[in-house]
Amino acid sequence: MTEPSGWEILASLSTFGQFLIACWVGWYGYRKYLSDEHIEPSEDRIEIFSTAKQTTELRISENGLECIIHDIREGRGGLQWTLAKADATPIEITAVASSSKAGRIRIGPRKGWLYSYKLWPEKEKLIERLENLVRQMD
Repeated sequence: MTEPSGWEILASLSTFGQFLIACWVGWYGYRKYLSDEHIEPSEDRIEIFSTAKQTTELRISENGLECIIHDIREGRGGLQWTLAKADATPIEITAVASSSKAGRIRIGPRKGWLYSYKLWPEKEKLIERLENLVRQMD
C-alpha cells in the first residue's frame, strides 16, 4: 500500500469540506423553513407568538378558549390551558418581555404569556383581535 500524495489528501479534504457546507446549507434552510411557517389566521384562531422552534396559538373549541403551543422539540408543547368565556377577561398587555422581540399579555387569570412584536407590532390590534375571539365563544 502506498502513501497518499498531497494532492489526494487535498482532494479528500475538499470533498469533506463540500459535504460540511452542504450539511450547513440544508440545516440553515430547514430552520428558515420552520421559522417562516405560521398558523393561518381564521375567525376562530390566531397565532400570538412565534420563534424558529415554537409558536403559540389561541383558538376557540367546544371547551372554550384554548392555548396551544406547537414546538419542534420532542416532548414539548401541546394544550397549555382552556378558559371559559367568563374567565377570558380582562385582556391586557402587562409588560415588555426580557427580549426586544416579545411582550407579555394577560388573558383572564393567565398572566405573562409572550406575544411576538413581529406578528403584532401594534398591541392595540392584538387586544382587539383577542376580544373579538372571546366574543365569538358560545
